[in-house]
Amino acid sequence: MRYLPAVVLLALSPAAADDAWRPPQVPAEDLRAAAAASNRFGVDLLRVLGEGGGDVLVAPPSVLAAFAMTWAGAEGETAAQLARALRMDLPPERAHPALGALLAAGQGAGDPTFAVANRLWGAGQDFRADYLRRTREAYGADLAPVDFRGDPEAARARINGWVAERTRDRIKDLLPPGTIDGLTRLVLTNAVYFKGSWQARFDAQATRDGPFTRADGGQVQARLMHQTLTAPFHRGQGFALVELPYAGGRFAMVLVAPDAHDGLPAVERALTAEALATWLGAARTQQVQVVLPRLKLEAEVDLAPVLRALGATDVFEPARADLSGMNGRVHDLHVTAARHKAFVEVNEEGTEAAAATGAVVGTRSAARPQPAVVRCDRPFLFMIRDRETGLVWFLGRETDPGR
Repeated sequence: MRYLPAVVLLALSPAAADDAWRPPQVPAEDLRAAAAASNRFGVDLLRVLGEGGGDVLVAPPSVLAAFAMTWAGAEGETAAQLARALRMDLPPERAHPALGALLAAGQGAGDPTFAVANRLWGAGQDFRADYLRRTREAYGADLAPVDFRGDPEAARARINGWVAERTRDRIKDLLPPGTIDGLTRLVLTNAVYFKGSWQARFDAQATRDGPFTRADGGQVQARLMHQTLTAPFHRGQGFALVELPYAGGRFAMVLVAPDAHDGLPAVERALTAEALATWLGAARTQQVQVVLPRLKLEAEVDLAPVLRALGATDVFEPARADLSGMNGRVHDLHVTAARHKAFVEVNEEGTEAAAATGAVVGTRSAARPQPAVVRCDRPFLFMIRDRETGLVWFLGRETDPGR
């Protein structure tokens, strides 16, 4: 089966409402623009996280959600930097409702199960009512009251418990000891969970040990799954792409396999959100032979240097951060920690995946041709996306399944 959870966390401070939230109604063009921005952001995350090689796993919309809710309380140059780092072209008054609607799209129980949740944690008196209203209306992020000043450890345990519950225990201890203290004022969290079966499952009896060739030419043994199915396929310059749908057809895993064992860097250099859309648009349904290793990846990332590399620097600096849209006071709050965790497991039935991101804000203290072949027995990229909105929810690079 296939599970995909993700969580985003930011630390600041508000309280909770119980009435049912309904996603904003936004123009289709704004929804498309928000999805394109998230995918641009995701490709850039992959690029920064992938420097130096090795496996990568990230849930870009989860990271985006936490920092978008931070952006909603930013002013001046801090707000401008966050908008650029998030690759957002829409103005704030259109961007936040569009992002909220996009994050809520496609949710449902059954197969697949897909759920998204946002929440703020803190003391309501510390924050402007219009900021709390904005984050609730756009993102459904109620404020849960916690006492950071009096008992930061209890607050940390409660937030971690919420994250674990929302990701079916796939993401635990998102906030390690010391992340939250008496100066923390607000934590913003996003959690995403996906569980689904393949539309066409791999036959477990066809799975066998085989060589996976690393980028350096060395080989490791991996459990390789095999299947021939009818699926969207595209052959690009130096790579092959196939889209494997999950039950119901709305969600799919996209595999991008280079032709050569050392060909992934060139593919990644060519990868942009626009290029991905072009490749998927050029895909044609045909018979495809797929070789795919069983996967089990976990990732934990300190997002502060990543967001700095993408251009958001002031929000982490006590003397420069302007989050006055949250509490009315300039240079009073700044992001003190930003963390992301992700998990994915792929097998013959489907995939299980989870992710969590956290940021902590504190005060200043035709005729039947031969089937095409997609061999993921070398370093490759994989994505899990919503085919209706085009949003890529999970993005990863596998370089050595023998680890």
